[in-house]
Amino acid sequence: MDHLIYRPVVSPAEAHHFPARFVVDISDTLDQKTEAVRCYESQFDAKRVEGVIHYIKSFAGAEGVMAGVKYGEMYAVPRPILTNDPVALLGDWQIPPPFAAKGQNA
Repeated sequence: MDHLIYRPVVSPAEAHHFPARFVVDISDTLDQKTEAVRCYESQFDAKRVEGVIHYIKSFAGAEGVMAGVKYGEMYAVPRPILTNDPVALLGDWQIPPPFAAKGQNA
């Protein structure tokens, strides 16, 4: 596949439209990510580190909720991805809450 996948970090004041995007569930690894940020505490004071961690968690929460998970990271591609088999491309895809039918795990 010849696509460039990138992580856009968008300011709420900017309007960006991406031809295609997807969200990766990072709910299980967010603590590991924030602990890695704490490794740089010698370069920033504690208040600054806490601000960066708050920023990371806030964005991850906002991007995760778009896909129905607690924390996520959105990625984008500069042009649409062509597929002849959307089921194979998407895999086992669950309908995110609040749209999931009763009894269906999301």
